[in-house]
Amino acid sequence: MFADYRLAKKILLLLGIFILLDIIGNVVGLGVEWVGERLLSHTNSLRLTQFVASVFVFIGTPCLFFYLTAKQSCPATEYFKLNKKSDTIIYILAIVALFSLLPLVNYTASINEQMTLPDSLKVIEEAIKKMEDLAEEMTLELLKTDSGLTLIINLIVIAAAPAIGEEMMFRGALQKTLHEKFSPFWAIIITSVIFSALHFQFYGFIPRFLLSVFLGMLYYFSGSIKLNMVAHFTNNAMAVLVYYICTVAKIPIEDAPTESLGKEDLFPVVIATVLFAGIMWAIYKIAGEDNRKEMRPVEVDNVLEKQDNNQELHKLGESEDSNENADHLS
Repeated sequence: MFADYRLAKKILLLLGIFILLDIIGNVVGLGVEWVGERLLSHTNSLRLTQFVASVFVFIGTPCLFFYLTAKQSCPATEYFKLNKKSDTIIYILAIVALFSLLPLVNYTASINEQMTLPDSLKVIEEAIKKMEDLAEEMTLELLKTDSGLTLIINLIVIAAAPAIGEEMMFRGALQKTLHEKFSPFWAIIITSVIFSALHFQFYGFIPRFLLSVFLGMLYYFSGSIKLNMVAHFTNNAMAVLVYYICTVAKIPIEDAPTESLGKEDLFPVVIATVLFAGIMWAIYKIAGEDNRKEMRPVEVDNVLEKQDNNQELHKLGESEDSNENADHLS
């Protein structure tokens, strides 16, 4: 229906769908919470509400956007790049790259946490802190685990569902749409700003932005959203598992290596960042140019195609000249 819409209208349409489903999702969530409080414990009720919200909003929005904007000849698997296959080595490298990025993420998180707003905006700053404190309390409540079954439920609710939904929403729909007009660099940056902003955590904006840039690069390099889902799930699952291990071992979460590495010493940040850059370059080379070509704006592809044609014509001319010289010599 809206396949021929220009970029600005498509982005507004995506935003409108997101807001609409978020409003409906909140109403549905209240109903789920009301039922859950009577059938389940408070924590399990929160988990159920979180799961419903992830599925309804972050999977529903890109699916409806696909239905309204995709060409009739484009199946959902092709639109969301679910049919793309990547070599096993790329999956391994992506996970290693994620771990090598953690020191830089922790370092920027410590800087972000120390940021303050001007005195004239103290009221806003206090409101932001209260909102983030409430969000942290709810997250810690969700992460509480008292059994192996609860751990599996957390991996589904906190790790798997957001990984699938957010990647479909931000990479599969938003970044893919931005690629229609913007260069890959700007498509990744704009998507990452929106991704981090929509989490409504000012004091975690920069590290979340960096993680989104990493995921955006993976999507552009490989053309496979499944790779993004695996990397995103690994990041979320790591947080769930670390919290579970710290709870069982009675270790403060702040002392876990995944949380502390890079916050106090800059040396591991530099080493790990260099390693991260090398791994991403390896993924870039292994993935190949064909996957990236699909992600470039049409204008860029036309320019590159003209350059290739000119090079072929030039080579053809040289070949004809050499043939004429050979005939003349003979």
